[in-house]
Amino acid sequence: MTDRTEQPDRFQVRVPNVPTLTPQFRGVSVENANKAEAPEGLSATNAITEWDADSLDKAIDWLEGQSQYLEKLYYRMAEIEQIMVSDNGKSPLGSFDMANELAAKHSTLYATTRTNLKIQSDNLDQAAKALRQVKDNYQTAEAANEMSAAQMRQIFGAAAGDA
Repeated sequence: MTDRTEQPDRFQVRVPNVPTLTPQFRGVSVENANKAEAPEGLSATNAITEWDADSLDKAIDWLEGQSQYLEKLYYRMAEIEQIMVSDNGKSPLGSFDMANELAAKHSTLYATTRTNLKIQSDNLDQAAKALRQVKDNYQTAEAANEMSAAQMRQIFGAAAGDA
C-alpha cells in the first residue's frame, strides 16, 4: 500500500494560453481522491459477511412490525378526518381569517400522508415477503446451492412490482 501522507490535498494544473470566456481562468484545482481515508469503524476487516437464519428472521419480524405499525396509523387517521369534517360550511379550524385556506392545506397534507403511509406499509410488507422467500430458499440445501444472483434479483424485483 502506498503512503498517502506525503500527497497534497489538492492538485493544481496550470493551463496557459487557453481562450476562455473568463480571462481569470488560469487552470484547474482538483481534490486528491487518493488522500481520502475511510472513517474508523467503516473498515470491513473483521466484518461478518454471512447471514444466518436467525438474523433473517429478525429482519423479517422488524419489517413486518414496521409495516403493521404504519398500517395501524393509516386506519387510525380516519379519526382525524372525522374531526376535520365541517357540517355547516365553516372551517373546522375556527372562524379566523384564512381558516378555510388552512383547512384546505390540512386536507391536502392529510390525503398525501395517508396515501404515503399505505404505500410504505405495502412496500415494507413486500420486502418482508421477499426476504422470507430468500430465507426459505437458503434453508433448503438444494436451493442454497442453486440460487443465483439473477434469481435473487427476480424475487426482489417481483416483490417490488418490476417483474
